[in-house]
Amino acid sequence: MNRKFFVMLLLFFALLFSGCGSGSKAEPSQNQNEVTKPTNSVPVKATLESNVPTAIPVSISLELGVAQDIPDGGFSFQPIPGFEMTSFGGMVSMSAPGADADLGPVMQLMGWNNERDTTNEDLYEQLKRDTPMRISPAESITINGIAGLAADISGDNNGKAMLGRAAMIMVNARQQFVLMLGAPKDEWDAVAPYFEAVLASINFSELEMPVPTSNLSAGNYAFTNNNVVQDVIIDQNMAYAATLGGMVAWNLDSGYAMMYTPLQGMGHVSAGSITVCNIPDKRIIVGTLQGLSIYDPATGLWEESSFIPDESKVKTSKVTRLYCDQANKRLLIGYNGLGILNLDNGEFQHLTKAEGLTWDEVRDIAVASKDIWIANGYKGIAHISGNTITNYTLENGMPDERAQSIAVAPDGTVWVGASTGLLSLKNGKWSTYGSDVEAKLSDINEIEISSDGKIWLATGPLNGGRLCQFNLSNGKCESEYKDPDYKAILALDLNDQGLPLYGTSKGLYAFDGNNSNAMQTSEPLISNYVDSFAGGSDGKLWVGTDAGIQVLNPADPGAEQWTSYSKSLSPGMGGNWASAIATSNDGVTWAAIINGEASRYENGSWTSFKEIYSYNTVTVDADNRAWFGDDAKGIIVLNADGSSAMTFTGADGLPSDKVYSLLTDSAGTVWIGTDNGLAKYEQGKLTIVFGKDDSRLPNRYIRDLANTPDGSLLIGMSTGIARYDGNQVEVLLDVLKDGFPDLRLTTLAVSPSGQIWAGTDKGLLQADDLNNWSLLTTRDGLLTNYISALHADSFGALWVGGGGSNFDGGGILLIVP
Repeated sequence: MNRKFFVMLLLFFALLFSGCGSGSKAEPSQNQNEVTKPTNSVPVKATLESNVPTAIPVSISLELGVAQDIPDGGFSFQPIPGFEMTSFGGMVSMSAPGADADLGPVMQLMGWNNERDTTNEDLYEQLKRDTPMRISPAESITINGIAGLAADISGDNNGKAMLGRAAMIMVNARQQFVLMLGAPKDEWDAVAPYFEAVLASINFSELEMPVPTSNLSAGNYAFTNNNVVQDVIIDQNMAYAATLGGMVAWNLDSGYAMMYTPLQGMGHVSAGSITVCNIPDKRIIVGTLQGLSIYDPATGLWEESSFIPDESKVKTSKVTRLYCDQANKRLLIGYNGLGILNLDNGEFQHLTKAEGLTWDEVRDIAVASKDIWIANGYKGIAHISGNTITNYTLENGMPDERAQSIAVAPDGTVWVGASTGLLSLKNGKWSTYGSDVEAKLSDINEIEISSDGKIWLATGPLNGGRLCQFNLSNGKCESEYKDPDYKAILALDLNDQGLPLYGTSKGLYAFDGNNSNAMQTSEPLISNYVDSFAGGSDGKLWVGTDAGIQVLNPADPGAEQWTSYSKSLSPGMGGNWASAIATSNDGVTWAAIINGEASRYENGSWTSFKEIYSYNTVTVDADNRAWFGDDAKGIIVLNADGSSAMTFTGADGLPSDKVYSLLTDSAGTVWIGTDNGLAKYEQGKLTIVFGKDDSRLPNRYIRDLANTPDGSLLIGMSTGIARYDGNQVEVLLDVLKDGFPDLRLTTLAVSPSGQIWAGTDKGLLQADDLNNWSLLTTRDGLLTNYISALHADSFGALWVGGGGSNFDGGGILLIVP
């Protein structure tokens, strides 16, 4: 068959394929009619007239060939003798010998399963909408007792007139069949009878949806956003960025980037500070949400931070700032105060409020000679000279004690970035450069002083960040750049030429004095705080973050672009922070939005509901009603069309107005978890299952619920897990008795095989036999220990979402067994 024509006709059918699934092989149905061989008496359709004599290049007879079975398409048919036939999957193409490459004659038949319920009218409207040809009004047809629609097609291709006809039949709500014939206008009358003849020969067989398979090999996969830059350090031709999605090492010459997460050896995915230090060989030291991670740039490997004494508690603390004081052989660590590590002998000193600091937070560190200066963010700055600590606050003359950054110039001047502008301390005297200078300085996050004494400032006000090379003599920005995305600048360092490299939540940027050049990775996750998952009826996975909702293919998450929705880009969406998502069998998705309005996604459009503001959880019942639960206001139920259905509070029989979990089981029962017990809604009646005085559960504060493959209900309490079969309660885990007294459960998931996973604030619990529980942490490859969302997909893979807040980060870890 002429490939050019085959491709041309495929364009017709590609339009009909949009939004469709694929077929699978099925045995022919036993209830099909016998194949009827059409004769020359089949009437010719004359809807499209032609006055040009027939000129088909082959002799045509309406005698059809032997019936061909196309199991992948769910149909059988009789072919046209003499036509060249090509079959692929559920599609068959037949072309006349010598057919015109642009026009035919050619006939195609296709059968497949849609991902959603579809009607004949849907197919016709889609044909009219998506085909660039003229389509006639639809006509009703019947094939072996199954109703369908037919329509005539006319138009031209490459300036040549052509005619055609299409039949569209929904064999059932999901199984679709299309037959299409196209030919040059002057040949149409000769070939048109074959449309009716072949159509009359069609018999249908049931076409089953294929069993989905995953393209992923066994192992762990990380999905993070490592463009959320918190700190950056330049070393020769390399820039190392600490981000909420791991560390990124950029080669400034080639622009090549390497990304690192706990899967490569980091201690935690959320990095907030970074420095280069010789200890004694060069190492990149990263401060994370859980201690220090040590990277060897020579080998590309990560090392344990064994030189930090355990009693310092650095290993379990959030490290906010790092400074390598190489001249004095000290590593300075900001974490619940200031840690001072002697790199020669390993001695460690920890300074906190108990030792004389006014505040234990450390936002920035600077060193002049042997003296240490720290900015603590909220209560001024501190000067540490030997064993003496001197604090500067409003009480002793500091103009603004909200200090975010600090630097010491070669002449000994201490520069402080504060909320009201730039402050300087010299010879005991304070000066302020804020709204009164031409530069209009405020909210200074970072200060860097170049080797020639130039002062570079990075700011982060509410209306966006900017760079300013500040001229002290005239109060101007000699060089200035405002972030085009209005993002705060949180990271700053200077290269060998004294020019800035800065970071925002959108990536790393190199500023050449006039222009800013982006250095961004292409990771798909829009935010590192992942708060919810939901599986869709079409097999897609919905991911809720604090920056929006994303949809992906869980079987091949790296092969296609993730679809993202946010309030600013998706009209009708009620907010960004999707704390819970639920999908219905009719393809509708509902989202509970924190600090926003509950939202519904249907047929490509979003709708929000103002009366359901900042609710926490959602489920969809057997009637496709959406149940929204709040941790203070009870439950609001919406009908499938979005109209109000009913509400429930403690006054209506709930154990409490504080609803934390909602779940619909396979029988249609809606289960309701509160801070004071469990209720259910069944057959129009609300009933308390476990109340405040019921002792069968060790804890009545229910955080999450899950269905098990055997039909039981899994109840996740803040301190344990129980299984309920409708009669008996079996306690599977009591953290106070089973060796995990410090953790609190956050979420649950059950795999198709019945394995139970429990997310906690200290890691991930798993149990293969329901008796021996083990706790996985970042030491075992988790990206974070705070697990905020879990989902076990149909392939048995576990999706782990993390992030205790939108400032911590956690990303997604995919565990494929």
